[in-house]
Amino acid sequence: MEPQKIFNEKELAELSKSRLTLAKNAIQRGDKEEAEKQVQALYDEFRVAHDLYRDWLTDILSEIGRQFGDQKLHEIMVKTVRNYLLPLGELFKKGFKACVEATAAIWRAHFSSFELKEDEEKVTFFLNPCGSGGRQIQDGKYGPPLNLLRIEKPQIMTGQSKNCPVYCAHCISMTEVMLDEKMDFAYVVEVEDNKQDGRHLFHIYKDRSKIPEKIFQNLGRTKS
Repeated sequence: MEPQKIFNEKELAELSKSRLTLAKNAIQRGDKEEAEKQVQALYDEFRVAHDLYRDWLTDILSEIGRQFGDQKLHEIMVKTVRNYLLPLGELFKKGFKACVEATAAIWRAHFSSFELKEDEEKVTFFLNPCGSGGRQIQDGKYGPPLNLLRIEKPQIMTGQSKNCPVYCAHCISMTEVMLDEKMDFAYVVEVEDNKQDGRHLFHIYKDRSKIPEKIFQNLGRTKS
């Protein structure tokens, strides 16, 4: 006897439609309630995919660190960060304002809750929490059963903090790359030992000469 089908053709066709398409269709029909439902579903589904890939990447970084040590992990971190910053580098050539706007878009895509403040030297992102590494910490991913890696020793890769969550180290590597490329402006991440609450301070300095000397020292560089 042939197994009974679970879905009909109409149901399968609906499952193949993107939430964006369904939301747009609802807007065109004037169905506000359905549009809001589809937008929320789009958010929820993307967040699940975002977090799965975030945790998978972090698990890979954890295994690299455990199997090959901090030095190799740092080399791989800087190399891959340099590669993924290439398209952003083209955007950053448009200047500081474009850099801040692009960074805000990235933090929104990470489902971050944040505020922005500007002073004469920089724009600061007050992330509460950071929507990627910060939520990862809040969700307990560095404990059982996933047990993601914390980099124990203070070093360049951790901004000289200890017990640094391995995912968070890539933000410090972004600062390294921007300083190496001698961009006029640069990311600077505030790091702390045993980061636990998911909050995060992230600065974009307008002029690299205004970056505190200690940041250069922590990254094994000299201010010039």
